[in-house]
Amino acid sequence: MLTVASLSLLLLEAAVVSRRMWRRGRFDDAWLGIVDLSFGVLFLISVMMFVAAGTASSSWGNPGFATTIPIAAGAASVFRHWWQTLAAASLLCAVFLVTSLPAASDHDTRLTTLTNSVAYIGFAVLVRLVAGYTRRLGRDADSARSAAVMLATEAERLRVQKLIHDPASALELLAADDLDENARAVLRRQALRLATEMRHYLGTQLRRSSGIIAELEAIADEFADLAPVLNADLARDTIPAADVEVVSRAVRTLLFNVRQHAQAREVVIHAETDGNSWEVCVRDDGIGFDPNIRLAGFGLSQQVYAAIASIGGQVEIESTHGEGTFVRMSKEKM
Repeated sequence: MLTVASLSLLLLEAAVVSRRMWRRGRFDDAWLGIVDLSFGVLFLISVMMFVAAGTASSSWGNPGFATTIPIAAGAASVFRHWWQTLAAASLLCAVFLVTSLPAASDHDTRLTTLTNSVAYIGFAVLVRLVAGYTRRLGRDADSARSAAVMLATEAERLRVQKLIHDPASALELLAADDLDENARAVLRRQALRLATEMRHYLGTQLRRSSGIIAELEAIADEFADLAPVLNADLARDTIPAADVEVVSRAVRTLLFNVRQHAQAREVVIHAETDGNSWEVCVRDDGIGFDPNIRLAGFGLSQQVYAAIASIGGQVEIESTHGEGTFVRMSKEKM
């Protein structure tokens, strides 16, 4: 009867702790660990009242050992500090020895009891190491998830900046009071095309690339006020659609810069392709600039340099004050 009562009480305590742990989603409440440890100690003491002396030191005859080993393992998880885990395991070890060792009648039995007592500390250390490793994996996963969120946020910010950079330039020019009607008509046509680009990036309209020559011809038409000369006779080979889109956006950004800053009288766009490799150049005879200073701007740094680099290409810029600017974008065969 006493055996059933003791086991029932221990099972009830385990059920209460398990329910609390389930509701919290983890086993890290030190007070629960103290309660669990206390019941384990009381069970080891009470078990001596109903276990025969001949079996008190037996692994199979003494239920206290098998029942309280999980409590030592739980202490490794619930307590924050190593010394608390070792103290809890050492307490169970000591109580087990005090209650079981006096009943050991021979050398083999005493050796078995001592070996079983060490298992409390061994299990606690093992579980503590595994739990610590698991927690480190969890923290690393959380850090990686946070880093991924930050990278995604930054990528989205850059995407939006790329989306609005050229339209903002067009709107700024349209708002100018001294803009002549011919330039205004050109900018209106360009605004319609940029609106299509924005709908494409926002996912409301699918845009298909029509090839590098057609894209450059459309861009030259958008910037008719600059009267750009397009040389694309050597660009007959098809290049990847992703490359066409990035190059087109970069050329458009360069022409926006020419329109706003260069005061150029002549603009030339040259393109040639050879399989998957290509070269696109934009040259103007404007006032030029210092590339080391202007690269700090979003247009050149992101829309040109970073965008071309993202598809495995290179950008070279040559410019001096009063002598215009030459920009070469290229991608070699892989």
